[in-house]
Amino acid sequence: MVEIVDQVAPQFGEDGPVMSLTGMFHPVNSTLTIARSTRATGDGVYGRSWDFSGGNGHAAPFTWSA
Repeated sequence: MVEIVDQVAPQFGEDGPVMSLTGMFHPVNSTLTIARSTRATGDGVYGRSWDFSGGNGHAAPFTWSA
């Protein structure tokens, strides 16, 4: 299970603009939102468990297609 929170520019407070990276070469989207994981855990993958909660990451809207 993975849950993330987009990061807001700190100088603008909680209602400020979301920080993002633009012009990126990424297969999902060229704009990636800077984010932090509030929950990032897994269990049973090849007999291993993991917890990366609180780590950094990115998010981007995309549509699955075949």
